[in-house]
Amino acid sequence: MSAMKISCVRSVNEAIAYPAELILFPEGTAEAQLLECSALFPTSLVIGAFAEKSHCRGVVIRESQAVVSYLKVHGDGRTKGSDNHLQQPFRKFGDELAVGLLVCKDIDDPDFSTVVLDWLKSRRCRYRVLCIPADMGAEWLAGPTLPWPPRYHGIHVALCNSTRTYQEIRCQSFVTDLSGRKFVIQQKREPIRASLD
Repeated sequence: MSAMKISCVRSVNEAIAYPAELILFPEGTAEAQLLECSALFPTSLVIGAFAEKSHCRGVVIRESQAVVSYLKVHGDGRTKGSDNHLQQPFRKFGDELAVGLLVCKDIDDPDFSTVVLDWLKSRRCRYRVLCIPADMGAEWLAGPTLPWPPRYHGIHVALCNSTRTYQEIRCQSFVTDLSGRKFVIQQKREPIRASLD
């Protein structure tokens, strides 16, 4: 693989326009939409989070099957948190790729997120990517670099944020380099794509 592409999109149509090996949707995307995207791109990893009864489930889907699945740990007023810190939302895909998954504010749970980040950092893969399907306000992960960059050193972070709850004042979707610097940042509501070298 010469370079891995990752897209942050809000719909299947955007995914068709921005195909990639990793296709990341925001929190609150319908499960049916994630499965539709996976059917169109069976070898891609389709990542998102959908409402499941009163909870929110984060998933990584490949060939229409969830290969990573966990219930969001923290509630947000729209869904209840599972409070289950024993889940393992990460997986290695061959020798090239390791993916970790944290839904929205779970990134701010020091115990749970540190387990995911430490697992990613310990993998011997060319690409190590933390994926965050989110529905966040502007105060989250603000600025041109991630807060506490050493925490994320050596991995790419991709965040795809919803545009439903927070309209203009929200965290913009982004992809970081290996130092925590956002090298692709959404400007308005457009889909974004990054190439990971």
